[in-house]
Amino acid sequence: MKKIKIIIATICGFLGVFLLLVMYAPFTFGHKHNELDFSEVLKEAALDEETKVTNIHLLGAHDAYSHNIGLFSKTDPGEDGLASNKVAKIFFKGGMSRVARAQKHSAAKLLSSGVRYFDVRVSYYENSWYTKHGFISDKLELYLQETYTFLNANPSEFIIFDVQHIYTSDKTINDFINYLVTTELDGRTFNDYVHYDSSTILLEDLKYKDVINNTRGGIIFLINDDETITNEHKKYMYERGDGEDNVISIRSKWHNKNVIDDIILDINDEATLIAHEDFQKMFRLNQAQLTPDYLKAPLKTIFSWSLLDIAKHSNIALLKNDNFDQWLEAMPIFMVDFANSNYKDFAKLINEKIIAANQNLVL
Repeated sequence: MKKIKIIIATICGFLGVFLLLVMYAPFTFGHKHNELDFSEVLKEAALDEETKVTNIHLLGAHDAYSHNIGLFSKTDPGEDGLASNKVAKIFFKGGMSRVARAQKHSAAKLLSSGVRYFDVRVSYYENSWYTKHGFISDKLELYLQETYTFLNANPSEFIIFDVQHIYTSDKTINDFINYLVTTELDGRTFNDYVHYDSSTILLEDLKYKDVINNTRGGIIFLINDDETITNEHKKYMYERGDGEDNVISIRSKWHNKNVIDDIILDINDEATLIAHEDFQKMFRLNQAQLTPDYLKAPLKTIFSWSLLDIAKHSNIALLKNDNFDQWLEAMPIFMVDFANSNYKDFAKLINEKIIAANQNLVL
């Protein structure tokens, strides 16, 4: 009987430790990231300067600026989902933070790993602009600084800065843009990297030569107007729409699936739809990341452990799919979590695919 009690106590102890890990551990296990240099991924493709930017193939980072989310991260003030639930945070903050952190690194490492499309989420918090994904990650200024440094060093490269979600609190979108164009970092501001004037060039006519110059790379800025943006600031941005129902500058369908076979079916359907619809005048984005869900699939999400772990497996599986080239042709932007994962050489292989696809573009 004593031995049985010891066995039961031991099992309960292990279960207790496991539950504590699941509930509170903010860390992710060892995930190898890309160490190869793809800082000149567009230059290597030798793009014709007349190439329309909507046709250029790019690697994208979903929830790009979330790398500093952890156990002690504050809740995004614009969040109204599970991350804002006080009870859930008491018992499960570690697990929640692991599925909020979509990228392992900040902008600098992502840029040098070939990422050129950034899914940006921003909130006005404690009198400043912060990045977020359920929880606060870091000041936006950190990511801007690294981006400007990269573009200064790589004049052949451009990025898409797509503000998919923004919480402005008592501010406006115009205030946000004013912050971007007045915040000086190393002597330059956001507008020093926006080389086009959107009031004179439609997105469908925007070309590679319009978004870079001889001294620094460029930024294409997508955001929605809350009817406060002044004409002075409108020239920097293109209205993005919502990606699905109100499609303006970008077609970006969220598949919201947590099983790889299900998302493959959805991506196939999306590629077929885009081939038959008039989306060629805008950016076409393959949102190719799975969506963990503690409410609908708690056990699967728990044992998957983190977004980084889910992504390292799904990214390479999607890249190896027989239909990948067809997807990339239909949707030139391939966006994933853990975009610089090196699991089974993902980062190397995806950049080689993108370079080859850009080299084969026909004007």
